[in-house]
Amino acid sequence: MPAPARAKKLAIEELSLEERIRRRAHELYVERGNESGSELDDWLQAEEEIQRAEEQSGRQELTPAAKDETTMPSEIRPIDYYYATVPDKSGTATRIFSTLQQAGINLLGVSAFPHGARRSQVDLIPEDSAAFVQAAKSAGLILSRRKRGFLLQGDDRPGAIAEITQKLAQANINITSVQAFCAGSGRYGGMLWVKQTNFRKAAKVLGIG
Repeated sequence: MPAPARAKKLAIEELSLEERIRRRAHELYVERGNESGSELDDWLQAEEEIQRAEEQSGRQELTPAAKDETTMPSEIRPIDYYYATVPDKSGTATRIFSTLQQAGINLLGVSAFPHGARRSQVDLIPEDSAAFVQAAKSAGLILSRRKRGFLLQGDDRPGAIAEITQKLAQANINITSVQAFCAGSGRYGGMLWVKQTNFRKAAKVLGIG
């Protein structure tokens, strides 16, 4: 690119977004033969063109090294979880969660599903395991032994979970369960379990020290 053209491009990129849209809208006005009456259309078209150009520029500037950095969620960390088998009837979940709320227990995640005749299994992932166990005992909730899993959090994008499962598959680690959901604002969260005998190996594969 000739030096003058390169300097002009840099100068334009240094302008504010609104100023670039204003200049492009004026160019469209001139292209229409300086005819009034289409100022709003010119502005909207200029706004769309500038924003589209910025998005394309952002994708082009993503280097291979930067792409590699996005192949895992922003955070994968180990979690403790416990499960309880409870009656499968109305109000059971409310009783459990209300009791934990009153004890000031924060949960990172919950999963519940039918488990046998008129019974349900509730998986509970506490932020503070010690406080949770104490509160559960006080409420008469019979818990399983502590188990380990992984909390997944990161930017919501196509393939976010596939990148994790691929690493585990390459290490010949079978996944017991995985759940993930859009968390809004371009983020997602999820939980992943493997057999407890594979937990340390999975942690190493996922880059957790």
